[in-house]
Amino acid sequence: EREKELRSLLLYDFLGCDQYGRPVMIERVGAWDVDAVSEEIDRVGVDDFVKLHVVACEILRTAERRRVDGNGSMDGDRHRDGVRDGDRDPGGIDEDCSEEFDDIPDRRRVCAVLDMEGLSFRHLGSTRLLSAFRRINQIDEAHYPEMIAHIFIANAPALFTA
Repeated sequence: EREKELRSLLLYDFLGCDQYGRPVMIERVGAWDVDAVSEEIDRVGVDDFVKLHVVACEILRTAERRRVDGNGSMDGDRHRDGVRDGDRDPGGIDEDCSEEFDDIPDRRRVCAVLDMEGLSFRHLGSTRLLSAFRRINQIDEAHYPEMIAHIFIANAPALFTA
């Protein structure tokens, strides 16, 4: 339940699976309400905030996988995103990612899409946010070092140009 609240605060969700059966997660980082995220960190404490991130990682880690065919469907009556009408579980990944395939070397990994539209120095200037995400990064490095197959950055602002 708390993880679902975190989803609405950090604007992320699980979209289904890619063509190799890996879960796809999108996070709208640039649209975050920085004050609301900082207040939540103050309210629950950094430790509980980090625990909620671990819950999200475990959902992704344990999600079942299923390969998507070349047409973007897993079987004849499914839509492009692999979910039948009315089957989407808004609280997590559906069981659309269920079979494992030995020929996919990174089948236990996930794909992440980070939408940076609206990202500003305000996002990067919050010491509470940076402190919490520093701890999250340490957890990810220690316990989920090979979790991400691909990260796609969408709508990167000018501050990301070289």
